[in-house]
Amino acid sequence: MTIARFDAAAWLPQPTSPETHQAGWQLVSHWLDAQQRRTGAPAVLFTDELRIGSDGLLDTFTHGTTHFSLRSAGPPTPGPVLAYRPTFKALRAAQRMATSAICVWELGDAPIRGWAGQVGAIDLTTGLPTPADQAVQEHLDHLVFAGNNGYADKPGLRDARRILTELHDLGLPTDTIPSSLAAHTDLSTEAIQRIAALLTSLPAPPLQPYQADLDQL
Repeated sequence: MTIARFDAAAWLPQPTSPETHQAGWQLVSHWLDAQQRRTGAPAVLFTDELRIGSDGLLDTFTHGTTHFSLRSAGPPTPGPVLAYRPTFKALRAAQRMATSAICVWELGDAPIRGWAGQVGAIDLTTGLPTPADQAVQEHLDHLVFAGNNGYADKPGLRDARRILTELHDLGLPTDTIPSSLAAHTDLSTEAIQRIAALLTSLPAPPLQPYQADLDQL
């Protein structure tokens, strides 16, 4: 399986307040400006739909020229691509456009920390690369291997259910799995949707013992 690779990748966790939303635009704008200077090409916006309202930098993009969507996807671009609050389907389409740099503004209903760990994207709120969860990675590798037929056949679906159940029973996080798979370009969007559906059929993960954050004490 092939993981999407970029010269530069970043993401913004979903803002939780008007203040962090505005601060998020400043971080994204700074990153896009730096990548435009590096590539010498304009930034491109990618969204699920063209009609997204007016918000921050969005007004600076032009439909059909620097703003594209699932229904009006453009060609691969050397400039940075901003995937604004994408579903996994839109995220994968944005990946195909981005030949050099991509920044993803997270949608709460489609968390992308797993994707960020797979591609090594910088968390713009910390300035640090997002690490892959090594406790989950081995299971993820097995899951990707089992998806050679998109989990559409009985063996693939059986193996996927077993691997996800093992993750659940070990108390390991599973919410990063769908977006982690989105980084694997050989898997179809339908395959990722099948995994997401399987995850909803699992019971809630067991509660973990409370661990104090020593840095906050």
